[in-house]
Amino acid sequence: MNPLPLFSQLHHGILATIVLFCICIPLLGKNLSENKANSLAVRLAIFIISLEVFLFIYRHAMGIFDPTRNYPLHLCSLAEFCTAYALITKNQRAFELSFYWGFAASTQALLTPHLDGYKLFDIQFIIFFISHGLIILNVIWLIIVDKMKIRSSSLFETFLISNLILMPIGFINWIGNANYMYLRSKPPVENPLLMGDWPFYILGFEVIAITFFSILFIIMKLLNKVIIISEKKG
Repeated sequence: MNPLPLFSQLHHGILATIVLFCICIPLLGKNLSENKANSLAVRLAIFIISLEVFLFIYRHAMGIFDPTRNYPLHLCSLAEFCTAYALITKNQRAFELSFYWGFAASTQALLTPHLDGYKLFDIQFIIFFISHGLIILNVIWLIIVDKMKIRSSSLFETFLISNLILMPIGFINWIGNANYMYLRSKPPVENPLLMGDWPFYILGFEVIAITFFSILFIIMKLLNKVIIISEKKG
């Protein structure tokens, strides 16, 4: 049972707090010296990875670790590692994966959180919202403070990479009887695009992904945050 009623007053309050931090922290970083901004970026990277490590240890210590669902193999977990790497190295590919995966997956997770097995404000509940909020905060930091832009080819490349990683994840699901990235059964959410049983509902995932990615690309285009590859080479 979900301990947090969707779009309740408490849910709205949590979302508002996350939005506030996602705005204030990058604005703070923008006004810091380059050395101090880089130092804070490294701390953000360490913090988000530390949360993942702590949660892993906590679940083992409490005897609640489930190998079929608790390894960091969902898209949001992959986005966590990408944002941390991008914050430290300013790597272009890591930033682009962080941007698309972070906004597309984390936004949906925050708006419609799947919290079965959690209790209100227990450790898992708190880390869920902090870590997903941090993913978005880190991406905004990379855009505002580090002034990173996506390439014009990033939408296609990210969509291709997203599909390529489904193969090893699918193999892990098969040998471990797991359901990472919901490749074996549908997530317990109401979505008209996720129709039918396996494997047909996966086509709905593809439509959702390309739609979200395209919207994000258009937003960056309007903000003049897209690098045209032909111009860069010239």
